[in-house]
Amino acid sequence: AKVTKGASDKAWEAMLQVPNDPTKEAKIDAAWAMFQEKAGWQKPAAGKTQSYGVLLFDTDGRILLRQPTGEFGGAKWTFAKGGGPHTAPATTALKELGEETGFKANIYSHLEDGYVGGTTKTNYFIGMQEGTWNPELMDKETSAVQWFTYEEAVAAINQSPSAAVRARDLKILDDAYAKMGSMGKMNAAGEVGFDNIGDITNVG
Repeated sequence: AKVTKGASDKAWEAMLQVPNDPTKEAKIDAAWAMFQEKAGWQKPAAGKTQSYGVLLFDTDGRILLRQPTGEFGGAKWTFAKGGGPHTAPATTALKELGEETGFKANIYSHLEDGYVGGTTKTNYFIGMQEGTWNPELMDKETSAVQWFTYEEAVAAINQSPSAAVRARDLKILDDAYAKMGSMGKMNAAGEVGFDNIGDITNVG
């Protein structure tokens, strides 16, 4: 069965129903244009740049973290994100995921909140790993990537030297697992079964 946010979110439903075709990514971004106006996804806080990311899970319920080169931004382990002028959400999020982690993704959902950092406000999609790791996709902004269970991710994020970054990323982590728990079958050990989700967007 398809996963939808609810009958009231027509733009989200439209995004999930985009058929498999070469223009799918553009159609997803068009659907997001409607959603963003409602949810405020393109209304960053004063002085902040809007960015997008994908919170990537594997079929064992682990989440992917990246280690920024030189602990850039005060983060030891954090999530892939980025932005720039005239960029569309899904396109940007998937591009940044590839460049910063070497992975591609299938997008399944999103987090409703935006998360403010030192220079950005970031909104995240929820995605599942597509294919295998390809380091040739990566730029020099990341020194390492690793899959973590929830408990391992908490410990990794708590290594970040910036207290503000730690608090922000722990909130993102909790929100991501809460979303996955509402979508799939997650038990107390953090194990997830996705048999009831299906391949919704297959973007990447």
